[in-house]
Amino acid sequence: FSVPRAESITVAYQDEQGQAQTLDVSGTLAYQLQSDLDLLDGKLLIDSLSKLKKDMFLKKYHKWLAHQHVHDENCNHDH
Repeated sequence: FSVPRAESITVAYQDEQGQAQTLDVSGTLAYQLQSDLDLLDGKLLIDSLSKLKKDMFLKKYHKWLAHQHVHDENCNHDH
């Protein structure tokens, strides 16, 4: 799945000398910068999903985890 993003963006930032700068980007670079900024803000891809899609994803993810997990004496849950 993918997150809808703007085709072109303007990014405001400070350079190494502390001077305000702007950068206009589009296409793949704009998409990637938006994704990176989301991660820096603590937003995950799953956060953009509807409740239904998020629930479906989490159900599949937990099922996958159950098959990946090896139960041993260090487990923190009931077997």
